Amino acid sequence: IEVSEVQGWGTDLMKNHALIMSSAINPDVGVVTNVAMDHIGLVNSIEDVFEETSGVVKATNKGGIVLNFDDENVLNMKQFLNDGVDAYFTSMEKEQIEEYEESIDKKVYFDRDEKKIMYDGDPILRFEELPFTGEHFIRNILSAISACISLEIPIEDIVDGVKTYRPLSRRFTRLYDEPIVIDDFAHNPDGIKNTVRASYDLAEQLDKNDLYIACAIRGSRGETLNGLNSEALAEVIRELRHRNDDLIEKDPNAKKRKIYLTLSSSVDLVDHLNFVEDFEKDIFFAKLDDAHIKYNHFEKLYDALGYIMETAGKDDVVLLIGAQGMDPASDVLKDILGH
Repeated sequence: IEVSEVQGWGTDLMKNHALIMSSAINPDVGVVTNVAMDHIGLVNSIEDVFEETSGVVKATNKGGIVLNFDDENVLNMKQFLNDGVDAYFTSMEKEQIEEYEESIDKKVYFDRDEKKIMYDGDPILRFEELPFTGEHFIRNILSAISACISLEIPIEDIVDGVKTYRPLSRRFTRLYDEPIVIDDFAHNPDGIKNTVRASYDLAEQLDKNDLYIACAIRGSRGETLNGLNSEALAEVIRELRHRNDDLIEKDPNAKKRKIYLTLSSSVDLVDHLNFVEDFEKDIFFAKLDDAHIKYNHFEKLYDALGYIMETAGKDDVVLLIGAQGMDPASDVLKDILGH
């Protein structure tokens, strides 16, 4: 069982949901990937999320638990390990995890310098062999590998499984090549920041030009989550713009890579459960305005994607992010582009 978010209905939290369900399932391995605000209203603080999510660790009485070493809150769940349960740790930070006191056969991490996944001190997968190359996807791969190791699956079978994995829809899916169009379900602050970074990294790696972001505002999810999502967008856009400025300052011949943002309420395609209310738009716009991030907004997804595909050049990268409001994007693009 993987516990990545809290559960409930409306504003009613299913208290101790992870603990109750994990106890009922009696899993052989549990995975905790992060502790982050997502379903605002069900929980209202990181402490609430920690309390709920840690239930899987408390309820696992055999096998193993996989913990994200880089998330301080997740790492703190080690205190809840039951006797006889092994802990496995994943990380994107080689030096820190190598210094951690746990034995080397309990660590699965990514070596950024060598661009390889390491286990038991040895490389087991190269970067180019991975089905996903965005950082948050690599983190998930590390967790999956660790879970399989806990289940005593032979390492060669695990490696083969990663190499031959075919991604689910809307998980950093490449829809078109000129321009490159990436479609991703990113719909919470951490997911948004990681996916935008991964798209920008892709533009750098392939020497592409500008990054065009189309983001669907989350409808009927309230002010708080939309405010956090907007702040995340603003934060990562400013971060990447500063990164590009620093690069150009060091090398005047480096490419100036711009980032453009387009928002959509997708009123032409969402149902009443995902309709974007005016106050949700207002908070989304306000956070971007406060950060001095320019954007375009279209009520209809057809208009938003039509505008982007007319504006982006064949050497640019287009990123589509959002939940229900962006789900129909691939079909919309087929209609717009005719293929």
